[in-house]
Amino acid sequence: MNNDHMAHFDQIAEKILRYLYQEFPATAHPEPHNIGLTTESPGPGKDSIGQSQSWDSQIWDSQSDDVSRTLSWLIEEGLVQDHAYKTGPSYVLSAAGFKALSKIAPECRPPVLLS
Repeated sequence: MNNDHMAHFDQIAEKILRYLYQEFPATAHPEPHNIGLTTESPGPGKDSIGQSQSWDSQIWDSQSDDVSRTLSWLIEEGLVQDHAYKTGPSYVLSAAGFKALSKIAPECRPPVLLS
């Protein structure tokens, strides 16, 4: 049995949790470029202008879908809270998210109030 999809999920989930940890307590919006999956990002109204020769919008779309699906699962399981802001970032690490992150990244300690 091939577990590559689970390893990929685990990688993205950890990157999302670490990103939200770094931004805590502010809300944030995980995307492929800010969680570390890529250094490229599309700008509003941009096509390939300003992107490297290796820019591929299909790869970006695939990565964005992976991040979105993983984030949805993290929200459903209570590891991430979605404040549902209509404009701007709305995701923040929950107490359960801190607990999960501390298991895979002990250096990411929860706030004293949650310890």
